[in-house]
Amino acid sequence: MINKLGIKNFTVFKKACFDFGPNLNIIVGNNGSGKTLLLKTIYAMSKFMRELQKKDGAHFEHKYIVSASNEKLKSLFSVFNVSDLGDLLNWDTVSHDKKITGSVAELSNPESLKKLFLGKLEASLDMCTSVGDNAYDYQARFSIERACFSNKSSKNDCLYPLQALPKCVFFPCRELLTIFPHYLALRQEYILPYDSTYDDTIGKLGMPKRNGLSMRLKSIISSLEKAINGTIFLKNEHFYYHGENMPVGLNWEIDMIAEGWRKIGMLLQLIMGGSLREGSVLLWDEPEANLNPLLIKLIALTIVELSKLDIQVFITTQSLFLLNELEILLAKQKIKEGVRFFDLRQGKAPQQGNTRSALKNILLLDEEMKQSDRYMDEEV
Repeated sequence: MINKLGIKNFTVFKKACFDFGPNLNIIVGNNGSGKTLLLKTIYAMSKFMRELQKKDGAHFEHKYIVSASNEKLKSLFSVFNVSDLGDLLNWDTVSHDKKITGSVAELSNPESLKKLFLGKLEASLDMCTSVGDNAYDYQARFSIERACFSNKSSKNDCLYPLQALPKCVFFPCRELLTIFPHYLALRQEYILPYDSTYDDTIGKLGMPKRNGLSMRLKSIISSLEKAINGTIFLKNEHFYYHGENMPVGLNWEIDMIAEGWRKIGMLLQLIMGGSLREGSVLLWDEPEANLNPLLIKLIALTIVELSKLDIQVFITTQSLFLLNELEILLAKQKIKEGVRFFDLRQGKAPQQGNTRSALKNILLLDEEMKQSDRYMDEEV
């Protein structure tokens, strides 16, 4: 489970500290406030630290320092689709009046100029996780020249079990079933305009059905398939849809069904393939995208049900409808523990609390009130 995340001078965040809930975390904010970047930061830290542990056996050393050009950092860069550490630093923390001095060659070279501009600027990430009663703190420090990774534990043990880092599933805004065919093969040969979260999630979508799913997960699968009036399956590297009223053997290619149904199909594949199961973390970017209100209600219910199954859920949203639906479900089921709300504002510390009412001046609510006022003015 991910308990906390501290960020300083990293991407759009100058300084922020997040205290997460063990079950459900709801993140709202306007465009450019860092909602997606927050999910990617969680994903990148977990993924990269796991990779360091795997490369060094079951454990990795207390401190790990690499240069900015080290090949190992490519997996970190790929999550954000950037080419170097400088692109991950928060440039707004550097004075715009800073005088840059250097040779003609340095000032005329973009890479050298970037290093001169960023100078000694440092960014940091501190992610706290827990397994049972054991707590772990993973730290990353970045500059234009190098990256340093280290760890601490509640038992003063410098060696960490791999299980201390949860397995994260990143669910992007768009559906991926239609670009699934041959995607990974193309990635090996060509530069594609997608970050590595697409690679990882597409790889998970191709997993065969897993045995031993719990009855509660099977119940979620049943409700999702009922909503799309059929099933979605993988055959010969392509996804197909079979409607419940279609003759046996007759199927539609996945492109023929609505995008909202394809997003539900992704969720079904992640659950049935075992990628999304007890003990995992779901990072879902704007679940409401391209869904009608009826399906948003189903997705809200599914999110709440998944969060009750030892799956830590993080969602970002710009939908007041989804936000309201989640609150209705939480109140109806009397869920008061394990839930956290966050409101991100660009350049400001995030608001956070255990209820939506703990947040002040949520942009979604502000704009709804303004719209209501405009409507009433027109009526008058």
